[in-house]
Amino acid sequence: MPTFTWSQHTADSTKLVLIDYNQAAYKFCGASIPSYLGRQPEDLFIDGSEVAHALHLCLQEQTVVEIKDDNGQHRFTAIAHGSEEALLYYSSPVNICKIQDQLELRLRQQSNVVLISQRALAPISVEQICSEITMIVGQTLELPYCYLLELIAEGEYLQMKGGYGFPPQIINKIKVYNDPKTLMGYSLTTNGLAIIADIEHQQFPQLKLDQFLHNLDIASGIAFPINLGDQRYGLLGVYGQHKRHFDDHDINFVETVAFVIASAIERSQQRDRLHLLSRAINASNHGVVISNAEPEKNSIIFANDSFVQMSGYGWEEIKGKPTDFLAFHDQDEALYQSLKKSLAEGKETHLTMRNYRQDGTIFWNELSLSPIHNDAGLLTHFITVQTDITDRKCIEENLQLTQFCLDQATDGVFWLHSSGYFLYVNDAGCRILGYEREELLAKKAEDIGSYWLESGSQMLGQDSQVQVVLFETELRHQDGTLVYVEISSSYLHFNDQYYTCAFVRDISSRKEAELALQESEEKFRGIFEQAAVGIILVTMEGIVQGVNPGACKILEYSREEFLDLHFEEIMQVVKYDELLKDLFATGKDRLTQEQMYTRQMGAKVWLQVTMSVVRDQENSPKNIVVIFTDISDRKRTEDAYHETQERFNSILNSLDDIV
Repeated sequence: MPTFTWSQHTADSTKLVLIDYNQAAYKFCGASIPSYLGRQPEDLFIDGSEVAHALHLCLQEQTVVEIKDDNGQHRFTAIAHGSEEALLYYSSPVNICKIQDQLELRLRQQSNVVLISQRALAPISVEQICSEITMIVGQTLELPYCYLLELIAEGEYLQMKGGYGFPPQIINKIKVYNDPKTLMGYSLTTNGLAIIADIEHQQFPQLKLDQFLHNLDIASGIAFPINLGDQRYGLLGVYGQHKRHFDDHDINFVETVAFVIASAIERSQQRDRLHLLSRAINASNHGVVISNAEPEKNSIIFANDSFVQMSGYGWEEIKGKPTDFLAFHDQDEALYQSLKKSLAEGKETHLTMRNYRQDGTIFWNELSLSPIHNDAGLLTHFITVQTDITDRKCIEENLQLTQFCLDQATDGVFWLHSSGYFLYVNDAGCRILGYEREELLAKKAEDIGSYWLESGSQMLGQDSQVQVVLFETELRHQDGTLVYVEISSSYLHFNDQYYTCAFVRDISSRKEAELALQESEEKFRGIFEQAAVGIILVTMEGIVQGVNPGACKILEYSREEFLDLHFEEIMQVVKYDELLKDLFATGKDRLTQEQMYTRQMGAKVWLQVTMSVVRDQENSPKNIVVIFTDISDRKRTEDAYHETQERFNSILNSLDDIV
């Protein structure tokens, strides 16, 4: 016969608690009976209050009390066992023990916790999880309403994410003000459990139901906050329209479900973050590779689309390969070993390496390797961010080549800021002005001569469209002397700043040569104009280019008349070409002749004519210089002399005949 032993509670003699039971009671009630030790009859039996009254009566009167059902059938017998203990015998098989119903409820709760946990692990949306779980909780506890509310608007309101027993059209739409004076708000504020067994006799009469629960005539319920770590997420609540006692199992069930929901939401948010991160990584222009931290191999387990495109390999070809598989044997050995060492030691590194695509083409890869450790501090993976910098590398190499060319240029190169300070100067610029580079970079343009700034500004001011100006000026050398320079200056606007790029050429030697040439030309011009002899400058084609006053006087032509005549007409030669042949035949580029010419007015004149060839820098004939003098007086003297000599010889011959 099932027998239960009860004893007065040590702290409250008005309460009786279960302290023992026999094997028959264990078989009758099941394996859960040990959990009822220390608990009252109301927790074990459906009519627990009647049983408790019978036990108290038998102890007070030290007698035997029988309990019968409505049909008068004998059910329980209570017998006093001393002044503080009583035995309760179960004697009627018709009586339905409350523990059997509770056992079924506990089994249903446990199985549904497993079901809820399984659904929480499924890759479904938070909304679907909330909808399914609220339905399972409501059905498990046999209550008509269950909801899951999410805090929104910085905690000012709650929005229904899932609900059981509520119209579908209000899900994700209804918003409830988070009032701390309501049971719902109290639970969130205190981060604790809120239980309503009887709304009319609740523990906190100053608190009220939320309006939408009040409209449903709610009489009892449980609300439990849902937390995501330290962050408050919302509230899980289950409610009924009748008074109900919620035992520890009911409370534990709701708490467990709340924790499962929190885990499911965190997992869903983590999935969303991972999905977003995956999309962000795939959208990145940088190649991203994740590999295992395995000794020697470091197999790739993930590569984004940019790396696939960069390498030219498909994902199936990349998967499982080592992190450094794009580096071939002709790689810089020291650089390659540095990467291998970082992988072996699990250290961060940044390298720029030459890699090879699937088709064998070379590209420059800027690689950043970072180790990843788990919560225990153990190295588990490597993440490698890789960037194809081939174009940038080419630009850098071109810039280096340009920089080298600028540094080695024979002309000075100066970069100036709009403030007048030098930003760059090459070796030639330092050499032209006699400064060290550091000295020049500490100076302003006006320190070595404001002339170039003034000249350039004036030329720019004359034409607003001019971007490049060329001018000559003087700059001050470090020793104080002035240096003649030719400046080609470019003005540009970049990033809201104005800059000047000036190419400076030292033209001191040229200036000296020009001055010497000018002086020589002036001397030649003086001789040319003042000479008593005639001088004519003729092209190789016989065209007169210049004639001096002496020539005009001797031949009686004006300068204008000379310039209209061919050399053959002036000098009365048969063929100019034949004359040139005679000239070149001398092998000395010089020919002197004496010849009688007819002046413009018809008078005869004897001239001594010297023709000389003028050659250019390539030693090609360029001009003929003709110098002639009037030798008519000399010719007349010679003729008179010859005539006198002949007369004298004739007299001598006559004397000989006389003798």
